Amino acid sequence: MKLKRIISTVLIFSFVFNLLSFVSLAEEDELKIKYDEQIYSYSKFPAIHIDGQPMKEGAMPPIITPAGRTIVPVREFFETIGGDVQWNGETKEVYILSGNNFIVLKIDDYIAYVNGMAVEMDETAKLVANMNDPSNTKTMVPLRFILEALDYGVVWDHDSYTILATKNQDNSDETTDNQDNTNEEDNTNNEDNTNDDNDPEPIEGLPTPLAKNPIAFTNAEDIPDVADGEKEIPYKKYDDTDITGFAFIEEQGGFKFIVSASSAISGIETTIWNNKLIIDIANANKEFDEETVLLEDNPYFEAVRSSQYSKDPLATRIVLDMKYDDINYSLKLTDDRTDMILTVSRNYIYDIELAQDQFGDYVDITGTELPVLDIFWLANPTRLVIDVPYSDSAFLYEESDAEGQYVKNVRTSKFNDDTTRIVLELNGNAEFSVSELDDDTVRVRLVPPTYKNINYQYTSNPTIVISKQVPGIDIDAFIINDDYLNKRAVITIPSTNLEAVYGYGTININDDDVKQVNLSSDQTGYQVEIITKAIKGYTITEDDNSIYINILDPQSVYEKIVVVDAGHGGSDPGKPAGEGNYAEMNEKEANLDISLKLETLLTYHKDIKVYMTRVEDTYPTLQERCELANEVGADLFISVHNNAFFSSYNGTETLYYDTGSGITKAFATIMQETTYSQVGTDNRGLRYRDDLYVLKHTKMPAVIVEVAYMTSPIDGPRLKEESFIDNAAVGIYNGIIESLEMLESKGLLN
Repeated sequence: MKLKRIISTVLIFSFVFNLLSFVSLAEEDELKIKYDEQIYSYSKFPAIHIDGQPMKEGAMPPIITPAGRTIVPVREFFETIGGDVQWNGETKEVYILSGNNFIVLKIDDYIAYVNGMAVEMDETAKLVANMNDPSNTKTMVPLRFILEALDYGVVWDHDSYTILATKNQDNSDETTDNQDNTNEEDNTNNEDNTNDDNDPEPIEGLPTPLAKNPIAFTNAEDIPDVADGEKEIPYKKYDDTDITGFAFIEEQGGFKFIVSASSAISGIETTIWNNKLIIDIANANKEFDEETVLLEDNPYFEAVRSSQYSKDPLATRIVLDMKYDDINYSLKLTDDRTDMILTVSRNYIYDIELAQDQFGDYVDITGTELPVLDIFWLANPTRLVIDVPYSDSAFLYEESDAEGQYVKNVRTSKFNDDTTRIVLELNGNAEFSVSELDDDTVRVRLVPPTYKNINYQYTSNPTIVISKQVPGIDIDAFIINDDYLNKRAVITIPSTNLEAVYGYGTININDDDVKQVNLSSDQTGYQVEIITKAIKGYTITEDDNSIYINILDPQSVYEKIVVVDAGHGGSDPGKPAGEGNYAEMNEKEANLDISLKLETLLTYHKDIKVYMTRVEDTYPTLQERCELANEVGADLFISVHNNAFFSSYNGTETLYYDTGSGITKAFATIMQETTYSQVGTDNRGLRYRDDLYVLKHTKMPAVIVEVAYMTSPIDGPRLKEESFIDNAAVGIYNGIIESLEMLESKGLLN
């Protein structure tokens, strides 16, 4: 569709000229609005009339930005003119379906897509918050762009401060004013002569037979009762009571969580916050030992924690860590009020309908409560898998072939005791959006992808396949930024204008290895961002037709892998600066300084991949440090520390734990020798330690190098010297290189 530039420069100047008439920063009765990380005060707002009808009012009025651009709440605008608006929270994209137009806007992005065509806007879509109610955030879109895309003409009425928008008429068949000169033979009602050049383009491939023949799996019999009771117990004053314990009881359709007291419970309040169900019991002492209990087999909760939340007023708090962000529960007390019973009900899925409208294929899923979905892709063949966790299904197994735009088969079954599964088998690339229809139904809609000539495949390993559409792309020039601590990598193709060839957007995958792939471009080139579920390595290969970004386990990519752990960090300073610390810094700072220099030295070796457990002042847990090393299949693990004890102690020592092979002790011996000799400290030798977590829970030879004593008047001041930090890094580096050679000579490298 060709976009008509209707709003004139005069109109834009008018908006800018009048900006000062409605933006002010001092009046107390103004509405304070936040967007673009700034707070603005508004006392006047433009009115919008579309085809003579006022735009529907909502929680946020239309506003004019400091650049003189009008932005409007997208949902209210399209509720006025008709259309479907969907929001993709993961990609921050708005999908707009109006008539035969499919529009995609991304928050803070100047490029929009209208029926697959990229269009540059002069204002972006924004998330706008009412500062009187910060939770009330609305998606606002540029009015000028929307009106142009939908072929509206605009008039600005300054006196009434109103924008008047009117749909342009199709004049493609317009005749002359002189009816006598009309050629009747050329003015027949034959539809073949109709000029549709300016008509909106339909969505490709619609309609299909699915539009007239929807597929429904329905079984509304024997719908169980659901937990629809109280979420709190009203307060009634009783004497203080003792909470003596809790228990879980599984039952068909859900389970009960029972909290017992020694006497009547006065009252209970519950709150869901940050995936936690918080239960506060009034006038209650905590009289049982358990503080935290992990729940390995519970389908709803990961752990239960308890505490004496308050002494005045007296209250016991119990926190259930939820596995999902929404759980249907109710509370009640026994007649004597000595037991609280929290009942959790599974969602019961009893209606699944696959259908198609003018916007494409969709599946509606209905249960006894709003389904919470876990959606992922499977390849070969392409399948969209929709899981409804903690649910029961009315269907043992149902399946039907379909003739949709994308869907060629739909099936559902009870995947396991707690999960209902719906599988859509597709005949092409598509993306999806999720929207709530009402309190018990959620819709998954398949939408055309905004990317092209790129796809995701999984044969022997996950692979992103880029079709060679542009000559001269050199894979040797690709830049790989491996943000492994966040399980993320960005591959940049340093070429311009590739977005026109490959598009943009998100490939949602969510298989065992990859969560999603984000496609975008900036001044550096075209970017392929890969978000994985575990740390991965990447290789880039090609053939005559395609470029392949291979997503592999690190051991398959790198010859040698070393993990460097800068001890302590974040909330754990190690030996704190202060009295008795001659280094006059927190230990975590010295550890990180040495580790970062060590990382730089190791990166000069192309056959060594170095992974850091931290690169800034953060605190990964001891478990997380070990998990990283084990996950990447490291050959060596080195934790860098500095010691603290009596001021008479000084020098370097290396800690190790050897199960009997002698390899780790040999590794520790090398590290000790190269480190103390390089930094010039006293040689305190090796120390066998079987009580240190990172030494016992790593699967490869692991040591802790205690470089120097911060509490020593000899060693401590040297830790402030750049040359000492450099020498410490060099000494540890020399030990790593020698140790890798030792492992290689013994045939022990992965």
